[in-house]
Amino acid sequence: MRVDEPTLSDAFFYEMTERVRERLSPTRFEHAKSVAATAERLAVIYGVDERKARLAGILHDWDKDFDDETICKRAEELGVVLNDDVLKSMPRLLHGPTAAHSLKEEYPQISDDVLQAIARHTSGALDMTPLDMI
Repeated sequence: MRVDEPTLSDAFFYEMTERVRERLSPTRFEHAKSVAATAERLAVIYGVDERKARLAGILHDWDKDFDDETICKRAEELGVVLNDDVLKSMPRLLHGPTAAHSLKEEYPQISDDVLQAIARHTSGALDMTPLDMI
């Protein structure tokens, strides 16, 4: 398979998998691996780039292991703009948008559509793409 984006290579995927392993609890890490594998299978079925789907899948819970107070502070520090009601009543939804923001800062080479899928996995959107839905 020809890989024209370095972030879609097997090497980058495995590098990010190891970063996720370091960030998440063992149970959450196993979940992320399962999501990546499922996303890859769904992408093949629905005609979406499976490399993008597996990357979004492995990274989707990048910020999941933060507690409510920390994720709210992280959202503020990253400039994640959300409704105050979300911050107060549903802080667990913040890990998608904060992950996308922090990944964009740390890995600017990750494509915007992958980052959007990560950001939207907790709340959805009216204009979700097939990658977002996977």
